[in-house]
Amino acid sequence: MEIRAEQLSQSLKKLAPLYLVSGDEVLLVQEACDQIRKAAKEIGYQEREIFTITNQFKWQDFFESIANFSLFGDKKIIELRFDQKPNRTATEALTRYCEQTSEQTFVLIITPKLEAATKKSGWYKTLVQTGHCLAIWPINKEHLPTWLATRFKASSLQVEPAVIQLICERVEGNLLAAQQEIEKLTLQYGSGPISAEQILQNTSDNYRYDVFALVDSCLQGSIDSINKILISLKEEGIEAILVLWALVRELRNAIKIIEALNSGQNLDVSLQKAGIWDKQKPLWRKFLNRCKSLKDLYSAIQLAATIDQQIKGIQKGNPWETLLVLCLNFAGKRVD
Repeated sequence: MEIRAEQLSQSLKKLAPLYLVSGDEVLLVQEACDQIRKAAKEIGYQEREIFTITNQFKWQDFFESIANFSLFGDKKIIELRFDQKPNRTATEALTRYCEQTSEQTFVLIITPKLEAATKKSGWYKTLVQTGHCLAIWPINKEHLPTWLATRFKASSLQVEPAVIQLICERVEGNLLAAQQEIEKLTLQYGSGPISAEQILQNTSDNYRYDVFALVDSCLQGSIDSINKILISLKEEGIEAILVLWALVRELRNAIKIIEALNSGQNLDVSLQKAGIWDKQKPLWRKFLNRCKSLKDLYSAIQLAATIDQQIKGIQKGNPWETLLVLCLNFAGKRVD
């Protein structure tokens, strides 16, 4: 069945054989998946195996994994992480799995946002009948203050409205950055109260400047500044996952906008629907004059999935070096 975010906790009281979590808001997707994993572990699914799904993925590996765990009686979580909408091979494999679910295996499927047309497809309806499908929706700038206020209350922090407004301006929609700010303030001030003056005096604005300056440099195609900014971010201790989040958000925006333009939509309308801020629109127009290839953008999303694995220690490699490659590709300098 399809469930909403506020229904997740109730649904986990009786775990379905699979969960599909879709959405582009990294923090909220991550938190929902953490909640699902915790519920699965509590009823015996202690082992965990992760598959990153690309167009080249061998689905036989997935089915062999299921068969092996069924043979030895181990209960295991298998995660299928998609960096783009499942292709035909993937949807056929998922449909096949739904016909032979096993109590020894719990499957967690994570995908980017699924469009309305996808949710009318046969494979998606099969997943809805077999398990639970949760769509994570982004927090728009109108609702961000309310979201922040709820998070502050959950952290037992007392803040004045000006604090919430200040953080909204700083993070510019990046919920990961917003949550990090809340965690820093919790460590620094305990239960509060906290004023905007205290934050201005004690909280660095380097995150906002440098990470978004990096995104701007990518959109501008400014190769010279990209390496300098990345080095600065690393030296300042900014987490690589936050840098990756900002880049992936813009890459997905680029895909969304170019697909809309290809379908005949007006540029201004496409930028507005993608949630591009007014001050960013000139940069986006410059970028779109340079970049027309959806193939290159999808390749960049796949590279971002590799970086995510490197950050988590699942795959070998230096995530900061690969972030540089991703930025250069985004900026129009193809690096393999």
